[in-house]
Amino acid sequence: MMDLLPVTRVELELTELCNQRCMFCYNSCQPVTCDHPETLLESLSEAGVFEIILTGGEPSMHPRFLDVLKYATSLFPRVMVQSNGVNFADEVFFAQLSNHPIFCLNFSLHGPEETHDKLTGTIGGFRKTIAALHSATSAGIRTASNLVLTSLNSTPALLAETVEILDDAGVHEMTLTRFIPCGLGQSALELATNPKVFSQAIDALRNATSKKGMSLLLANATPSCRLPAHQRDLCNRCSFGFDKFYVDVRGNVLTCGMARIPLGNLFATPLRDLLRTSDVYRDFIELNHIPQHCRICPELSECGGGCRAAALAHRGQITDDDPFCFTA
Repeated sequence: MMDLLPVTRVELELTELCNQRCMFCYNSCQPVTCDHPETLLESLSEAGVFEIILTGGEPSMHPRFLDVLKYATSLFPRVMVQSNGVNFADEVFFAQLSNHPIFCLNFSLHGPEETHDKLTGTIGGFRKTIAALHSATSAGIRTASNLVLTSLNSTPALLAETVEILDDAGVHEMTLTRFIPCGLGQSALELATNPKVFSQAIDALRNATSKKGMSLLLANATPSCRLPAHQRDLCNRCSFGFDKFYVDVRGNVLTCGMARIPLGNLFATPLRDLLRTSDVYRDFIELNHIPQHCRICPELSECGGGCRAAALAHRGQITDDDPFCFTA
């Protein structure tokens, strides 16, 4: 019988609805909402999941968001909310939210005002996100911000200005996500960057965040063979499909929100039973989901062969090379 790894984190998609229309979004923004998120939360709790991330779409657009959040915090040691922050700018809404023991709020900011509003397709969105960031840090809630790196926000000057804005808002943690052309973003290939631009962006962000005492984390895996030696400490071996998963609004357990490869349905089967019988899970455990040359690479432990969602989006096969891979 296959040994199962402990599941440390699950991203739970409460709704595909969103109040923005980001050019790079990995989701569909369809008007679909999870009708019974409490059932999914109970099932994940019974499976011993440690951390839950409430996501979407825009999770706060779920009609019972605050009730779902309250229930989640009663079941899990860590509950994080991943949002664009727009709804959190409302003082009444935020006051209700701040009553719950949230581990972290992560509000996405994709550049200074003009750049952010262009990328998100929402005039005025920047100011609401900034207001939400200020409210969260002022309330003493752990607050982070994610930036999706695209061709429109990757210049060192724009990145440095973004860090200044976050520092002014009291944010001390920043995550960087590489644009992957999936979901709405699959028709926006012009937003993709190349390894040289990506590396320059990392240098710019590391320089700017270090001056502010801000941490920097790469949110998706990057092939270490593509990064210069001084950046390889930022390499993050992705463990989605191993001990982290994504559950969509219909209860489907997916390897991650970008690749969206299904393993089974949580409404039908408990998580651990689902994993025991999943060929997808077995392939991940046995490393059959990455190219053969990555499996024998001495740097495999650093990057895990890069981002499998990027391989799928750019090359059509999850087993193919990450487009940033040196051998690709």
